[in-house]
Order: sequence, then C-alpha cells, then structure tokens
Amino acid sequence: MVYLQLTKTMKLILKIFDSKFLLLIFCAGLFTLKSTHAQTLKGLVLDSLSNAPLKYVIIENKETGQRAYSALDGTFRINCREGELLSFSAAGYRQVLLKAGNQFQVTVHMMRETTVTVNGEILPALSPYQQDSLERYQTYHNALEHKKDKARVIIAPAALVISNPVSSWMQYLAPQTRQILRFQKRFARWEQDAYSASRYTISLVQSLTGLPADSATLFMGAYPIANDYAAVASDIEIKMWVMNNYKLWMQRKGRK
Repeated sequence: MVYLQLTKTMKLILKIFDSKFLLLIFCAGLFTLKSTHAQTLKGLVLDSLSNAPLKYVIIENKETGQRAYSALDGTFRINCREGELLSFSAAGYRQVLLKAGNQFQVTVHMMRETTVTVNGEILPALSPYQQDSLERYQTYHNALEHKKDKARVIIAPAALVISNPVSSWMQYLAPQTRQILRFQKRFARWEQDAYSASRYTISLVQSLTGLPADSATLFMGAYPIANDYAAVASDIEIKMWVMNNYKLWMQRKGRK
C-alpha cells in the first residue's frame, strides 16, 4: 500500500514538472519567434545634396534576395529581420548598405557618383537626362525588348525554305502585339523630345537673352528646336541658334 502511494506521488510530481518544463519551452519558443519575426521596414530615399526624393531605387535584402523599389516620392517598404543587410542601388549613385535594426522607419541619403565604369572604362557620371532615360528604360524594359518575328529565307541544298512565314504576318493582327509595337515607336519619339528638352532649356535661354521666365517660355514656344538638330548640334551651335532666333523675335516684336 505504501509503495503504491509513493508511486502515485512520484507520478504527480513528474506530471507537474513536465507541465512547467513544457511551459518554459513554450515561452522560450515565443521569445525566439518574436525576436526573429520579419518586420516591415518603411523609409525614404533622398539625394544627399538636394534632398530630392529618389524614385526607382532598388532596395534588396541581401539575406533573402527580396527586392523592392522606391516610389515616385522616394518612399519604400521591405520585409526584413533585425541584423539583415539591405542594399540601396540606383544609376548614377553610390551603393548604400544598411543593417536593419529594431527601427520601423529610416531615411537613406544617397551620394551621386562622380564617375561610372562601363566595360572596364572609367567615364564621367551620367547626366540628369541619361539617368532619367535609363530609369525609363528600366521601367518599360519588357515592352521595349519585345522583338518582331521576321520571316527568314534559308537556302537549303534541296529547296528554298522560308521560316516563320505565318507568325511574321499574324503578329500584326494580335491586339497586344500591335499595342506594344506602337508603344515602342511612341517611346522613341518621347526619348527624342526629352533629349531636346535637356539641351534647349529655359535656364539656357534666360542666361543668353536675359528674358524673364514667362517671356522665355513664349520665345521657346515660337522657336521650338528640331529633334534632329538637337541631336547633332554642339553646345556652341545651340547657343548661336538661340541668339539668332532671339534677334528675329525682337525684330518682330519691334514691328508690332
């Protein structure tokens, strides 16, 4: 009887001990889960000199490979754990590395590169137009890289073979393909307009003529620069072109 009583007591003690031990393990697991739980890090990416927000910056979690991109206003969000390494990359800017802490919001300042390396060659850093053009290309990369199917003539020993005879013509009937091809043509015109606008600016006109901003805008509207000329003219030639047109503009105003 005494032996049975002791056995029951031991079982009860072991049961209580197991419960506390399991509770301890459970609490430890919760603490570990909490400490390693991924959090959403929000932030803002700015130019270190102008404090202007930077769009399309690539934010990459080096531990998980997850990527995010900054929005037009420079804001971003990405999942990460404390201690994980984040990289911030953008064309024309030095890469920034940031180790995630326990904060939920950060501001990242990026410095412009003074030079860039292309195929092992050191070149001057990208101009604002070049940087914008690269960002536009990255944004519309899939559509711009879409290639047209072309019929090809293959001369074989026994016969003349034409590959893709149907698909090369049928692609023009598919609405999606036709949209993409039209977009590629429009994009090329946008790029030409953007380049011309980067060379023929209000600030350039004002510096040469002394016109106020509203008058400079009217002058540029009366004398738009041709994309073909803007693409090949030197800086001096564009300045001479502006001054010649300014003289004509003033003469016309004097006649009125």
